[in-house]
Amino acid sequence: MRITQAVIVDPGCGDAVDPETLPNALPEITLVNLGGVDRLRAADVGPSGNDLANRLPQCGAYG
Repeated sequence: MRITQAVIVDPGCGDAVDPETLPNALPEITLVNLGGVDRLRAADVGPSGNDLANRLPQCGAYG
């Protein structure tokens, strides 16, 4: 069986993700942020954090 998607909750190492390698590894990634305005930058996948949602084209981000 091949993995076709992943759901990642509060990824704490978003700055370390290499956008060049993940697109081939997983065709669809859903990012989920828990918490609110006080969330840590390292776990914030939006523009006010590590911007992982925009750096990975196959991602869907949810606040």
